[in-house]
Amino acid sequence: MWLVRPADEEWALTPAGAAHLFPSEWAAFRAAIPAAEQDDLVGAYGRRLNDPDPAVHGPAARAWMGWELSANSLLPMTPPAIDDTSLLAFARITHHYISNGGFLPPDGLLAGVDRIRHIPAVIVNGRYDIKTPPKQAWDLHRAWPEATFHIVEGAGHGGSEPGTRSLLIEATNQFLASN
Repeated sequence: MWLVRPADEEWALTPAGAAHLFPSEWAAFRAAIPAAEQDDLVGAYGRRLNDPDPAVHGPAARAWMGWELSANSLLPMTPPAIDDTSLLAFARITHHYISNGGFLPPDGLLAGVDRIRHIPAVIVNGRYDIKTPPKQAWDLHRAWPEATFHIVEGAGHGGSEPGTRSLLIEATNQFLASN
């Protein structure tokens, strides 16, 4: 559950957070940027991802997505094969939202919860989600207690992990049946 608050970005994209748990993956992410620019990795990646030269944006996209996908599941898995065009698009989109704070106020998604509290919702988060730790889902649930809340034991970040996938399908089917 990515709430898009400054603290959430700090956890995911600075050496003070998830990098402690994935040091070699973090080192590879940082190493793709010259040392002189490593104090602003998001900015440095943005310049490279938006460079028209494939020799510049290709390696940047691979490094960005390498970090993005490094903690997507509880157990390490081989990342899916993604063609260069899709990889670049995914990297640019995630970077664009991250570098603009998700186009949300400083409280991120929590800032507007009161406007949607009447909408049925299900919050699902893996217990061992490194990129968006369960505390983020819990913060959302505290702000939106009407939403059904699930922490999935034996799951990380990925929606394709069995317990998470099962709950997402169940919630989708419930929403479908209620319409």
